[in-house]
Amino acid sequence: GWDSMKLFFSEVLDANAPVAPQISLDTGAIPMTYFDIDGSELNGFYSIPGDLDVGTQVPVVIIIHDLDGIGDYELTRASMINDLGYVGFVADIYSKALFTTTDFTNRTQTTELLGYYRDNVELFTQRIKAAITAAKSLPNVDPEKIAIIGYCFGGTGAITYALEGESEAVAVVSFHGGLSTLVPKGLPIQTKMLIQSGGSDDASSSVVDLEAALNEGGAEWEMTRYSGVVHAFTVFNDMRGRYNVRADTHSWTAMGTFLTSAFGRVEVTLNNITDIPIIGVGNNSSTDTVTENVDALISKGFLVNPISLSFFAGQVIL
Repeated sequence: GWDSMKLFFSEVLDANAPVAPQISLDTGAIPMTYFDIDGSELNGFYSIPGDLDVGTQVPVVIIIHDLDGIGDYELTRASMINDLGYVGFVADIYSKALFTTTDFTNRTQTTELLGYYRDNVELFTQRIKAAITAAKSLPNVDPEKIAIIGYCFGGTGAITYALEGESEAVAVVSFHGGLSTLVPKGLPIQTKMLIQSGGSDDASSSVVDLEAALNEGGAEWEMTRYSGVVHAFTVFNDMRGRYNVRADTHSWTAMGTFLTSAFGRVEVTLNNITDIPIIGVGNNSSTDTVTENVDALISKGFLVNPISLSFFAGQVIL
């Protein structure tokens, strides 16, 4: 998109290096207990932009945690969602019972947990829908404008929600969600999808299979892969050194543009070109666009000054 291109040029031409976010230990996120339809107690958090007036409704972004459950990382992301003008809601997929009995430093237990939800897609989707119901009850939430984003385990959940044919959310965004374990059912896909993954994370065959499933389901989808980037590239507090600040920055910018469009908040204003004074230059008159001579082709073009919007003469030798 246009914003991604601007960020790219800013880095390449202006040498503006992206800056990693920092974990916030005081996000102001508010705990919220809610319940699944099976009676399980779920403990999520929500965060509201500080400048909202009472009664003002804005879109909500549901954040699905990674394999380690809800932590400061997810709460920081909710605060970053507030900076975009949206309510952030961190969903609890595991439930209080499971969260309190799992040792998330034990990789054997977390791997078993991953397999459990991979094999229980209906439960995974049900927990996401419970979070949507809870978020819609918040007074500042526009119940018609809901999106889901997820990281790692949560990224897989975001894609799974769409593949299950659910439609309460208008958009889902997956950051380094596992693609190899997805089991599409051939259902119509009713939510817009943005999938962002490391080029060295998922196998190309998994990407091809997912694209085929999305096309079969009639999805409106976008997919971006980042070269040389591995799993967990957005986790700025990752202890294994997998964080990639460039991929994180670009993927977050892409998400922002994607959500703006999905929520119907895009307002495009085009300047009338006839109102801008343009001075054409070339090797001859203003009507000559290309002149051929013995040594080269001389092409006429225009340069625009980004400060004054005045145009300057220039020639390009082809």
